[in-house]
Amino acid sequence: MSGYISTAELAGILQMTEQTVSQKAKAGFFPGAIKLGNKWRFPPDVLDRAAAASVAVRTRKRRAA
Repeated sequence: MSGYISTAELAGILQMTEQTVSQKAKAGFFPGAIKLGNKWRFPPDVLDRAAAASVAVRTRKRRAA
């Protein structure tokens, strides 16, 4: 899984706990995240994908209101 980011690395980048990152991954917040055994791995562009998904969700919520 060369190039993928570990939960610990992503937690450091986002300044979150590893548990929070894992919970968000389980909830689908990080598109492209995969689980290998009991460990999450994130594609290198995970931050771009998460930001794009977040914008799409906010846009849908505004339209519904």
